[in-house]
Amino acid sequence: MSWFRSDKSVRAPAAPASLAHTRAPAATLPPLDRVLLAYAPMIDVQRRIVALRLTLAPRPQGPRPQAGALLAALAEAWPPDAGRLCLNVTDEALLLGLVQALGAWPADEPMPLALLELPAFALADDGLCATLAGLHARGLSLLLVGVPRTPLAPALLACFSHALVDLAEERRQAPALDEPSDAAADARRIAVVQSGVRTQAQLAAAFARGAVAALGWPVDDVAAPVPSQAPAVPPGMAAALELIGRVDREEPLPRLEGVLATDPALAWRLLRYVNSPHVGLRVPVESFAQALQLLGYQGLRRWLILLLMRAQPDVAGRPLACAALRRALLMEALGRACGLGDALVEQLFVTGVFSLLDRLLQQPMDWLLQAVPTPPALREALLAQAGPLQPLLALARALEAGVPHDIEAALEAAMLDAGTVNRALLQALVAAQTLE
Repeated sequence: MSWFRSDKSVRAPAAPASLAHTRAPAATLPPLDRVLLAYAPMIDVQRRIVALRLTLAPRPQGPRPQAGALLAALAEAWPPDAGRLCLNVTDEALLLGLVQALGAWPADEPMPLALLELPAFALADDGLCATLAGLHARGLSLLLVGVPRTPLAPALLACFSHALVDLAEERRQAPALDEPSDAAADARRIAVVQSGVRTQAQLAAAFARGAVAALGWPVDDVAAPVPSQAPAVPPGMAAALELIGRVDREEPLPRLEGVLATDPALAWRLLRYVNSPHVGLRVPVESFAQALQLLGYQGLRRWLILLLMRAQPDVAGRPLACAALRRALLMEALGRACGLGDALVEQLFVTGVFSLLDRLLQQPMDWLLQAVPTPPALREALLAQAGPLQPLLALARALEAGVPHDIEAALEAAMLDAGTVNRALLQALVAAQTLE
């Protein structure tokens, strides 16, 4: 797949175009058109994404989706090799329906998800508990949300692999420096996953309290107010090494672009390098594809090797890089769904890649964008929160935050329907897993 094109002849429209569909009758809407989806990663202590949480909320207007049809739609959109999927359902009736649909899932077919969140208040239903025991036996991991009113029976408690504890309700304390190492976790009987994480500090604190994983994109940290002499975060070594191998094999440029897209810091440094006085180009380079073409295999390999000599691994930056990649793929998919031209779709992708650079490199966004040539629409979206690219960037951010009201408002601002966005989101998430 190639996301970048050097054709700059298409001008950005005043606002993203909406799909010109004929609205289907409510009774015939596909199941993915009847819900709002949001997403967040489950991050382990090594800052690796070990699962992806998909939050599902019925839309306030219109008919509810049929649970079996919705589960089948998710199974079709999320292939077994796309990574572990965790489902969080905000509506009790729909959740119970999905549990029953999972219980009736054919035994000879893989389960459409790996983890399911269950609120404690729902466990008073004996029939539900029997179904959960069967799902647990088939390999589905269950996450307990909230504190049960009465202690769970040992057989039922054994069905839950983790307890999900929201940051706002967290009562554990990080261990004191002089406490033994085993005091980091309290006496809970099952491992804890911390939800509601939005900053790097919250992520680190969750692990200090003994959580085995955290749910949420840590993207809300404030970037440094003034630039330092050089970006503080080094480029990703893994992506650079993979690029060197592909360059040595002289793989086609679109494949090199795919690797480059997985590391926004590396991509930014490449554009900064090719536009530096050292290279001596007469015209600015705004496209990754154009930069690769101008450098050639030999020039790219030399630059990567020099870069690796100065690189240091940065574990903390992994979630931010993953978030930037998913934003970029989502904005690209939405642009294509809107029928936008290749040049504007390219700008959407680059906007998503660059939208977290200030957090990733700990430098002000305006300073970073001065270092590489960027289209006016991209600068307007990232610096002024305005312009033709802004509605889709705001929608991407709303899907990360997961607040239904904000998602509905972003859908309206972008002039898109929920079904189109949900399908684009699932497509982007699967593509990101494939790239990584």
